[in-house]
Amino acid sequence: MTESPAGSPSPASGWPRVGGLEEVREEAVKVAEDELLDLLRSRAFTPEVTYRRYRALLSCIARGSDSWGKVMSCLGQELGSTVSSSVLDNMLRTLERLSIVKDYTFLDNVYREAALRLR
Repeated sequence: MTESPAGSPSPASGWPRVGGLEEVREEAVKVAEDELLDLLRSRAFTPEVTYRRYRALLSCIARGSDSWGKVMSCLGQELGSTVSSSVLDNMLRTLERLSIVKDYTFLDNVYREAALRLR
């Protein structure tokens, strides 16, 4: 018997039961979203145009843009203008160095979900 009211000890583990798995996942996504926003608002991602580009790039990858062409197309739609190849290359390298994405895929699904919420 592992089910117990929130805050009371779980007979199986002896640890207090804080909440369901869905609540833990939701809290993790909120924390990841805050971290992504903090990163985008940092000095390294200003001015506003850079912030908007990264936010759009994260959103595009989170929604399944998994190739150079798909990302370029998505960015054009999101931003209403094109991004040069060198700018996109630098942005992707930065996200890879930060261990956020690799090969157009999020390394952590929690961050992928958080990126879907960025607007």
